Amino acid sequence: MEHLEWLDTLQDLQREGKIREIGVSIRDYRPEDGIPIAKSGWIATEQVVYNLFEQRPAQELFPVCATHGVGIIARVIKKVTGKSQVNLAEVAYASV
Repeated sequence: MEHLEWLDTLQDLQREGKIREIGVSIRDYRPEDGIPIAKSGWIATEQVVYNLFEQRPAQELFPVCATHGVGIIARVIKKVTGKSQVNLAEVAYASV
């Protein structure tokens, strides 16, 4: 992984006690981009597109995050398809 200037700045703020944790948001539909930084130990969480239609993060990213103690924040849990909107949170809770 190349040097990340933004991360240096956030780590400085963390050392100064101005922020407690660092998290990143992974680009849309590119969960593999989150694997190197999850392995680095530099972040506490990753925000990633994960829903009924987009399940790829569960294949590689989620296991890596679990191994390295990185939390997952799912985004785009509501997916708009055509003229209808599917509330994926309701679908998930209905199946519990």
